[in-house]
Amino acid sequence: MSTRTRRVRDGVFTALVVSSLGFGASQAFARPASADVASKRACLPNVCNRSCVISGYTGGVCDPDAGCSCYY
Repeated sequence: MSTRTRRVRDGVFTALVVSSLGFGASQAFARPASADVASKRACLPNVCNRSCVISGYTGGVCDPDAGCSCYY
C-alpha cells in the first residue's frame, strides 16, 4: 500500500471519528426546551383535578416542575 493511500485512508477515518464524537457530544448536552414549556402550559388546574378524580385519586394539582400531579 502506498504512503499516499494510507494517509488518505487515515485522514478519512479520523474525520469520521471526530464528526461522530462531535455529533454525540452535541446530542448529549441538547435539551428540548419546547417540551418543557409545552408541559407547563398544558397543565390546567380544572382538567388536572378532573382527570385525577376519574383515575381514582382524590384530586390533582398542577406542579410547575412535574405538570399534573395526582394525590390520594
